[in-house]
Amino acid sequence: MIQYIREWTLSYENFTGLQGTIPCSLYSILYQNHIIEDPFYGLNEYKSREMCEKGCTFTAVFDVEEEMLQNEKLRLRFEGVDTLANIYLNGKWLGRTENMHRVWEFDVKDRAVLGLNEIEIQFDSPMQAAREAALKYPLWGVTHTTVDGYQHIRKAHYMYGWDWGPQLPDMGLFRDVTLVGYSTAKILDVWVRQKHLRDGSVRLFIEPEIDACESIDMHTIVMSPTGERLVDTFKKNPEILISDPQLWWPNGWGDHPLYTVTVEAVDKEALCCDSKSVRVGLRTMTVSTAADAYGNEFCFVVNGKKMFAMGADYIPEDNLLSRVTKQRTNDLLNDCIRANYNCIRVWGGGYYPDDWFFDLCDELGLVVWQDFMFACATYRMSAAFERNLIPEFIENIKRMRNHACLGLLCGNNEMETAWLNWGIPQNERTKLDYLYLYEQLLPDLCDEYAPDTFYWPSSPSSGGGFDDPADENRGDMHCWEVWHGGKPFSYFRDTYFRFCSEFGFESFPDLKTCESFSAPNERNPFSRVMESHQKCVGGNQKMLHYLADDYLYPKNFEMFVYASQLLQADAMRQAITHWRANRGRCMGALYWQLNDCWPVASWASIDSAGRWKALHYEAKRFFAPILLTAFEKDYCVTLALSNETLRDVSCRVCWSVKSSAFDVIAQGEKQVQCPVLSAVTLPPLSLAQSVENAKYDRFFVYELYDEAGTLLSKQTLLFVKPKHFEWKKPNILTDVRQDQDEMRIMLASDVFAKGVCVRFKNTDVVLSDNFVDLTDDQPVWLTVEKWLGGNAKSISEMKAGIEVYSIAEIGE
Repeated sequence: MIQYIREWTLSYENFTGLQGTIPCSLYSILYQNHIIEDPFYGLNEYKSREMCEKGCTFTAVFDVEEEMLQNEKLRLRFEGVDTLANIYLNGKWLGRTENMHRVWEFDVKDRAVLGLNEIEIQFDSPMQAAREAALKYPLWGVTHTTVDGYQHIRKAHYMYGWDWGPQLPDMGLFRDVTLVGYSTAKILDVWVRQKHLRDGSVRLFIEPEIDACESIDMHTIVMSPTGERLVDTFKKNPEILISDPQLWWPNGWGDHPLYTVTVEAVDKEALCCDSKSVRVGLRTMTVSTAADAYGNEFCFVVNGKKMFAMGADYIPEDNLLSRVTKQRTNDLLNDCIRANYNCIRVWGGGYYPDDWFFDLCDELGLVVWQDFMFACATYRMSAAFERNLIPEFIENIKRMRNHACLGLLCGNNEMETAWLNWGIPQNERTKLDYLYLYEQLLPDLCDEYAPDTFYWPSSPSSGGGFDDPADENRGDMHCWEVWHGGKPFSYFRDTYFRFCSEFGFESFPDLKTCESFSAPNERNPFSRVMESHQKCVGGNQKMLHYLADDYLYPKNFEMFVYASQLLQADAMRQAITHWRANRGRCMGALYWQLNDCWPVASWASIDSAGRWKALHYEAKRFFAPILLTAFEKDYCVTLALSNETLRDVSCRVCWSVKSSAFDVIAQGEKQVQCPVLSAVTLPPLSLAQSVENAKYDRFFVYELYDEAGTLLSKQTLLFVKPKHFEWKKPNILTDVRQDQDEMRIMLASDVFAKGVCVRFKNTDVVLSDNFVDLTDDQPVWLTVEKWLGGNAKSISEMKAGIEVYSIAEIGE
């Protein structure tokens, strides 16, 4: 029996009787009751931050019936307590919670009473706790953006501030609270292991974990992805053969079928007293670090095939966890699929995602790189801290291990390289703590509870032991020479990382998102409000440094936002297209970062409102399964074709050199064969004769057609910096039409127009493409793929609200 306890009351200082429904927190309830203003607006972060200097109390009154009390076992279960709290039932202390990353459960058989019961949760200030811990035992951390001592508290680190997030360490209940009663048996877990045999069949090993109060039988049912009952057995811990399995594949390689395994506990009267179902995808998944001609590769291997990982790093979706819903996560992950991701990395400074995150990744074919929750800090492995960590590790490993999407478990974010390169005080005890935590305790637990999942000690790393984690010929890398190091975008072309799991470039969020947190007079990159929504130290200055290299000085704030997004897309394109062209040596590109937790200038490709920046549209292009890309140097253009599909492809490559008035100066085409999972580089094109004397008015167009003659992609490059190109002001015509269920937008220009951005004053949409290049007098048609907020508009409303601009307008 399960009874959900959803309704709670908050008491904070003089405020009492404030109602909330799980998930709820101090901030969410105060905001809903209009006691505080939006903590994301203007400078409200700093007012809201002060509220976490004091604790608060949550109470719930719930009715317990006789039937529940009659159970032999009665447990009060807290799925997500954030974070430091003492819990009481009917005035009696149950225990103390000190970790938001784990479940807390208490025996209340002798505490619960018939009728009304009251739970009281007294939360301690997370601010005070962190600072007090730092005074007692100082540890190194990213203190320029976070609260001192954050690493002592097993709370999502980003809540204490990061270089993209505010300091808003909340308190509350972010997952279910339940009263669980049973007298016969409770199925705690079902572990499904699989062995893939040489004949193509798959053997499943079903291992349930049960708390049984009496003798029971186990009933196991296996359902196919189409709902067919394949197995129905009463064997204990059965081994099940799937003779004709439907394999699970990553996005872009095939389907993602999921089998359902249900285990029932059956009592002596043949009645089901409890059941638990899990979904599994049949696949093999590991990471190869085998030696090769360049050093040691680092690549995901799925069903025996080496995958070039394409995706980004995922951070928590909000600072107020009550606003993170399955639908919101579903929208975000589907945006990843729209951009051709096959992989996503869960960064270690947040919290372990909800079950629905992994369910959705299973369904969508997104391979998950999962960090354990340690980031950018040293940690003190006291006996108490270790006791707090071990349940966290075991619970989360067990919670994730059945998921087909789970590709890698990683010990921490950036701590191995930090020891060697970031000036951490070389405390030998803390260094030994590091080695124990990430290279003994965690791998041992992973080996015990998830032996079929690859473990990696840190990111970046060459394999552990402080053995040159910055070696680009082994392991994974984080590359910040561009952005933090000030190197030009061309720097990427000199790198051949085996796998780059973090690299990025900042931009401002969408103009409407900027308007959502600022007044008109505050919309300047260096206003107090805008700088408070730019957490990277010197971030705006870095943006201007790169902007000066490529673009004219923007004529207004709107153009500054637009230019910042173009720069971000340019940077990531130059990196990822180069690495994809070197497939085999390079086998992964996960850029920093996918999303935001609040409205902010950041490295995200989708802002906090769900609006796509230029980068996410560009990601859809550079992560295309079949990619044609071009590299230019000294009027010599090299074309490369990358094939991240499970079939050989034959494509027609067409190219031309044009003037801004669409005159064709030179052109050519070539039929290209690209084998399965490979990259092919074409002979270079020497274009100096066609370009050199008119380089400020020449651009290069390259197109890719499949065997049926369908255009797969069409892109351009310039032979000079955009700021030096002799742009002719385009007259861009637009139209909006309804074609059955599709809303279509037409663009046409009288001259070359690059980076053409389409937006609407009265709605927000995700388009099939945006920030596009108009290279001839033929119209380009875009379609509406998603209405943000779900509010579809009529054709007349769309026509009235459309806005279009291009690079030519940045500095005019």
